[in-house]
Amino acid sequence: MKKSHKSYEQVYDGDWTYPIQKNYKEACCHCGLTHKQNYRVRNGYVEVQVFQDKRATAMIRRHMTPEQWEPLLKYLRKQGLCK
Repeated sequence: MKKSHKSYEQVYDGDWTYPIQKNYKEACCHCGLTHKQNYRVRNGYVEVQVFQDKRATAMIRRHMTPEQWEPLLKYLRKQGLCK
C-alpha cells in the first residue's frame, strides 16, 4: 500500500490565507504542533472549531533536525518548562 504524504502551504508572518472549510490542517514551522480546524458562518459570525492532530504532530516532529528544535527548547527553558 502506498503511503500518502500531506504537504502544507507555507504561510509567513502577517500573510493572509484562504483555509478550506473542513479539516484544514495547520502546522507550526517552529515546533511541528498541528491542528485540524473547521470553519463555519453562523448568525453572521465566523466560528472556528480546533482539534490538536497528535498523529500529524508526531509525524512532523519525527523528521525535525536538532537545529529546528533549538528555538523551541530555548523558549521552553526560558519559561521554566524544560531543563
